Amino acid sequence: MATFLSLCQDVAAESGTTGFAATPSSVLNQTGRLRLIVRWVNDAWRDVQMQRGDWLWMVGEAEVTPASASGVYTAADLSLSRLADWRTTKGPTDDSGWTVQLASDATDPESFLRYVPWRTFRNAYLRRPIPATDRPQIMTVDPQNRLRLGPAPDAVYILRGEYRQTPQTLAANDDTPEMPEQHHRLIVERALDYLGIYDEATAQVPAWSGRAAARLNDLIRDQTPLPSLHYLGPLA
Repeated sequence: MATFLSLCQDVAAESGTTGFAATPSSVLNQTGRLRLIVRWVNDAWRDVQMQRGDWLWMVGEAEVTPASASGVYTAADLSLSRLADWRTTKGPTDDSGWTVQLASDATDPESFLRYVPWRTFRNAYLRRPIPATDRPQIMTVDPQNRLRLGPAPDAVYILRGEYRQTPQTLAANDDTPEMPEQHHRLIVERALDYLGIYDEATAQVPAWSGRAAARLNDLIRDQTPLPSLHYLGPLA
């Protein structure tokens, strides 16, 4: 499994541009060319994570119990330190991807929450008179990136759903990229591409860019959701 340090060492060795410095022995306190390589590896990893919003490895599961009596949830309420956004299905469906279940009754079936836009939610549940509490039926995300349920819970419910994490930053020698190990090589190829652009290495850049693009395609095939299949009826 690749570490931050081993990725930097691979980039330094394959670039052939570090001279007697060879490869870094640490990602910390580097200077000159090796400092740039450490930065390019971290930039490459961050850019891979930011390239798409649906990477599977960046999806986390959230569960909170007891649920907030107000039906308002922040990242801190769900102990999420790296919340980018709440994953919801925003369309004509009764399944937003979030559910509620009575905490006091293990036989209570989870019920799906329906997503509505924030303004619709605000008009229905925050205008006075405030609707009575009941089992939550819908959810939304407010401008402060808080998850909100409507109506406000009338009992203690378990809330479950998914969220997307913010990008991981590599800092220590042994830090390991969170994406599947078989794709770690993409970070090296992307960092080499950045190095070549910096050096204006016109001969190497097309090769490194092409290898990075091929590995990115492999990652997309492996780590993005499959398209939804809809039944269209029997073929004529």
